[in-house]
Amino acid sequence: MDRRWVTMGNSGTDTEILFWRAVLAEGGPSGICTAAGRAIPPWLPYEIGLLLPGPQSAGPAAMPADIPGNAALGVFLSNPLLNIGKLVEAVTSAGVRWVANLPTVAQHDPEFRGHLEDVGLGYGRETAGLRTLREAGLKTIAAVATAEDAESAAIDADMILVVPDVSAYGAGFPSAGVRSAQIAEVRRACPGYAKPLLGMLTEAEHRLPSTWPAGVDGGVIRPCAIS
Repeated sequence: MDRRWVTMGNSGTDTEILFWRAVLAEGGPSGICTAAGRAIPPWLPYEIGLLLPGPQSAGPAAMPADIPGNAALGVFLSNPLLNIGKLVEAVTSAGVRWVANLPTVAQHDPEFRGHLEDVGLGYGRETAGLRTLREAGLKTIAAVATAEDAESAAIDADMILVVPDVSAYGAGFPSAGVRSAQIAEVRRACPGYAKPLLGMLTEAEHRLPSTWPAGVDGGVIRPCAIS
């Protein structure tokens, strides 16, 4: 695996690629690739570490030089330096068909999300980005954390991925019960959504579907580094 990333608009940097493998998502990508960045402490879950400022969030957009076949590219769509036009060009030329808003500001606590909204860097910026990508002919996975996120993103999403917010990680990775309750809220908010709804899974859970959170059509396994 080539670990070089090409950055649109400023100089690139070597970084680690994370692969979030998808399971039982018929017609969807094999998973989602995101940049890990060297600034993430080894004891911090990748799902949280990706939200920290660092190489993984620097620059207008990053495109891996090589990613697994049929994988989606995860992009921080709230990035104020993001050039959507150049992103579309890079993704299309690389043969990538799917894009996801990962990492996402949806995982932050409500107060911090409010501050981001005040300066135009909130979740609305991500949904606008997803809409532009879809209008360009790409397929999109909308990462959501709340019912409100799902309501705003569902119309432009080919799949929804429900991601636990930061507060849910207080005692480690959220239990299946906690994730099931979150997914139920999203389902209630989008009763007419007929496309796949995915939940986060552990490596152990994906082998035994009976342990999955209730209400999902498929899952995305917690990310691991591609060496």
